[in-house]
Amino acid sequence: MRSATWDGTADTSGAVTQNSVKIYQALATGGIGLIVTGYSFVSLPGQANSGQYGIYNDKMIPGWKAVVKKNPQERRQNRDADCSRRGQFALPHI
Repeated sequence: MRSATWDGTADTSGAVTQNSVKIYQALATGGIGLIVTGYSFVSLPGQANSGQYGIYNDKMIPGWKAVVKKNPQERRQNRDADCSRRGQFALPHI
């Protein structure tokens, strides 16, 4: 298992880049059975850092499809995303 690790390779909008895809392809080809991506924001106000992945609209789907696409050399694998909310937006009533 590869735990959630921030890699800072998303573009300024949070979209997956070719560098992002290369990282996850290398991990999967190396035989890791479960890959959890670095933390991602699910709404624009939740973006905490540049380079952070976004999963907040349908424009993000093609990049994520490239990340989870199975390479013929890969063994069976699972990939999961670690979604988070920035502190002040998480639970403002607490």
